[in-house]
Amino acid sequence: MRPEELSVKEKELIAIAVADTTGCPYCIDIHTKGAKKAKATKEEVAESIWLLQH
Repeated sequence: MRPEELSVKEKELIAIAVADTTGCPYCIDIHTKGAKKAKATKEEVAESIWLLQH
């Protein structure tokens, strides 16, 4: 992996934040599951949503 590439976990956390912004329940669900599979913590998921809102 090149240093400038994002990990799967990072991509899923970004996708959760965007899905929350657009309000798409399907996208929130699918990307939350993807983030959990990529070993994201509950705190990381919450922070990704919080960062875009502030």
